[in-house]
Amino acid sequence: MAFHPGGVSSNFARTSRSPVGSLFRTPVPRLFFQSPQKAARQLLRFVTPTPGDSIVSGAYYENGKPRTIKTPPIGPQLWEATTTLLDLNKG
Repeated sequence: MAFHPGGVSSNFARTSRSPVGSLFRTPVPRLFFQSPQKAARQLLRFVTPTPGDSIVSGAYYENGKPRTIKTPPIGPQLWEATTTLLDLNKG
């Protein structure tokens, strides 16, 4: 299972000198992002499920709900590139 809680209003990037860090030092994240406690509760749902929770094995969850990800089937190309780069094709 993979999990992404969504936007979380935390101390992320607050010490950064970048524009992102400047944004995170304002009240804006609290307006649009959830609290760390709410994000943690979502994760705990998967770690400690209650009877009746329908958690799909192998699913990707975002904001507490399973989400379908459409990805191209690139596994064979990645394997071929890896074996070529590591020179594993020699027999």
